[in-house]
Amino acid sequence: MRKTILDFTGIYREQSALREEAEEYLDVSRLAGTDCYCDPETERSLKEMVEKMPRGGIHLMDSGNYHYVSKIFLEVYADEVSLVVLDHHTDMQPPALLPILSCGSWLADALKANQGIRQVFLIGPPLEALEQIPTEYRDRIAWISQEDLAGGNWREKLENFHAAYPVYLSVDKDVLAPQVCRTNWDQGIMQLDEMEEVIRWFACRGQIVGADICGEPELRQASARDLSQSTAVSRRMMNCMVCLDKQGKGG
Repeated sequence: MRKTILDFTGIYREQSALREEAEEYLDVSRLAGTDCYCDPETERSLKEMVEKMPRGGIHLMDSGNYHYVSKIFLEVYADEVSLVVLDHHTDMQPPALLPILSCGSWLADALKANQGIRQVFLIGPPLEALEQIPTEYRDRIAWISQEDLAGGNWREKLENFHAAYPVYLSVDKDVLAPQVCRTNWDQGIMQLDEMEEVIRWFACRGQIVGADICGEPELRQASARDLSQSTAVSRRMMNCMVCLDKQGKGG
């Protein structure tokens, strides 16, 4: 799977191992109106950029402030998919002021605009947040809550999932416990082995047609340890996806 980096903050300049592994590095730090909220003109620019990329692959896209880029990848991909989102948040909260694409609303925006997203499997948010998902989207969403992860019954729920379409993976590392790696948002309790298990489960039951990973730490506050842990987690996730992709293709 081809690996592409979208660097909004300069965080990947401090993660040379990831840059060396990527086939393409895009410095998008000069784009205006990107932090948490995406300016409509910038959204168009990002879409034009994504349209020039090869379909599929793995995309690293900085901190969770930029998770909304997933919506753009899914729009450009265009085909029917089962979307698997690993995130500590639902990302279905409307912006407080203007109706603008944001890191907190992108999933609801994507479901509203893109009928190609046939199913969503949302894994990691607290049950209280999941129960606030608007009713108009619930027939397309199944979930595993943070409480399921803590209680140990998440594998039973996972076994009841059925991905009827090719899978697109969207991962925010804030679903992981802070001891695994630190992000710039409040975090969940998932362990890295559990995340890999989820990814493998879906890969063994259908084709993974694309993936994105966000959840980098805040550049100005990140310690050397934070950067090292974040790099290690991203590399392990990418290696897992690439290995599963090769197995699926008989490689």
